[in-house]
Amino acid sequence: MLVGNDSSLKLNDSDTVTLEMGAAHKNQEYRAALLTTSDGIVTYDADNDAPTIWTDDRGALTFSNKEIADQDYTSVQGFANSQVSGYLAVWVPVGASDDQDARTAALTDANLDDKVLHSNAALDSNLIYEGFSNFQPKATTNDELTNVVIAKNANLFEKWG
Repeated sequence: MLVGNDSSLKLNDSDTVTLEMGAAHKNQEYRAALLTTSDGIVTYDADNDAPTIWTDDRGALTFSNKEIADQDYTSVQGFANSQVSGYLAVWVPVGASDDQDARTAALTDANLDDKVLHSNAALDSNLIYEGFSNFQPKATTNDELTNVVIAKNANLFEKWG
């Protein structure tokens, strides 16, 4: 997932954004699931017709300001519209099953180091959807409130995992 809140974001020709997916994902094809466009957020529910990108031989997924493989919406660029102020993109492996669960099982080992927060693979593999409307126009009707929009889209969030 790529996220940014700068609606004027535009990478220079030499700029890149790289997601280190790890060697286990080297030379793997990914497709867009969500992409920000000038008209809002576009969703892709299947592999066909979605923009794709490949990791390199180290497992790095690198984005630039150029469109990839002549596909629209694959460059990293900020937008301001009714759905997003900035940039949002979600990429998933091509061929992944719709019901795949990529979370890591929680550890049962006790932590004895007196620290409150411990980051680990199980914690990091979970995604929480939150709505932040600070950078969006103020809602003028009840239907535009963030919690109402999220509630209306609960089935879509569940489908995304």
